Amino acid sequence: MTTNSTTDNKLVSLEDLKIEEGELLQRVKDVAELLSHDIKQNNASVLDGDADESPIITPESVKLKNNLLDDIEGFLDTLEKVSRYPATVEIYLWVCDSAVNWENRLSSFFNVSKIVKLAPAPEDLLPPLARGDALSEKELASRVDNLAKVVRAYRIGKDRKENREVNEKDITDWDTHQAEVFLAIDILDGIINFPRRISSDSYHRLEKVWMAEVQDLLAYLNWKANGARSFDPQTVNHYTKAWEEFTKRLKAPENKAVSAEFGEAKRYLEKKYVTLTDKGYKIDRDKMNQKGELDIIKIKSNRIAQQTLAWDRDRDWDHDRNWRDAEIYVRKYYENIIPAVMDADPKSTEEVIKAFDYSMKGGAGAEYKHSYRIINSFEMAIAIYFLSVPVLDKLSLPGG
Repeated sequence: MTTNSTTDNKLVSLEDLKIEEGELLQRVKDVAELLSHDIKQNNASVLDGDADESPIITPESVKLKNNLLDDIEGFLDTLEKVSRYPATVEIYLWVCDSAVNWENRLSSFFNVSKIVKLAPAPEDLLPPLARGDALSEKELASRVDNLAKVVRAYRIGKDRKENREVNEKDITDWDTHQAEVFLAIDILDGIINFPRRISSDSYHRLEKVWMAEVQDLLAYLNWKANGARSFDPQTVNHYTKAWEEFTKRLKAPENKAVSAEFGEAKRYLEKKYVTLTDKGYKIDRDKMNQKGELDIIKIKSNRIAQQTLAWDRDRDWDHDRNWRDAEIYVRKYYENIIPAVMDADPKSTEEVIKAFDYSMKGGAGAEYKHSYRIINSFEMAIAIYFLSVPVLDKLSLPGG
């Protein structure tokens, strides 16, 4: 069965592709068994069609060239066409894997070097999320899995475009974490409404994504949208623009939820981070150390150590200072976020914004490139959805 007659690749199903590949692969194996090493070396010239001198023609090479090669080329052509219009991310990833497999088979069976040119992954591989009630952890896990497939599809496409070897067959930890970053962007953008669709069971997904990672990804997307130049003089502007987008969201009335919707987040903060005292909310280390997990101060202290290594190698060993600076941020944010939301308290709101500014500038007031960048997406989501716009209008928000 040949594939040259395929005209509408949008209609090609994954099952049909697998059947066609299976039949073709069996024929390849049958022919390969007939070829000695010397004949394979000769067939490389026959198949490539650019030998320096006329090769010795054998019955096997004639059979290979006149029949099987045409069908292999036809099937690879189908893979290329399907890559332009894959119905699902699964089909696109299968096409990528199949192309790599066929490149290896041609090399192994017939000593033929072949690169299958596939189209980059389309922009709309993942369908939009349907509106509804709060998403379960199972639903979010499924969405992250699908997003990870999309990330892998783009990564494979980039590797192939730049002629880098594609060895990975499975979703990597990097693919999955990038998917979590994309999920965080959807929540911070309002595509997935944080108070209405994300339950406290899923807050951990936002807590493990740093806003720096969100900013880096958005800066990369801005760079791609502006032509992806290798030496882009606007590189810094892409990062600045990414942060400016979040300062706009902080003050955007259309992003805000009513304070009554803050109940679940408030209970979560009180259960995990703070205790109400006669002097207001205070960090509760006993709560933060439940279940043997690292508490938020330790997590941010480790982050500071990792970030500051880029500009001050001695800071990696200054654990006391790293801890102190992390604690300053945590106290400013967590001891003030509840009254900032529930009471629209100007002083508490200002302390939350100071925490953000502290994270971006670093403890010593360093420039942005020397920042700690210890804001996580959960902390930003609460600020975007719940901090009072009239109060924020009176404050100076940190810039990129």
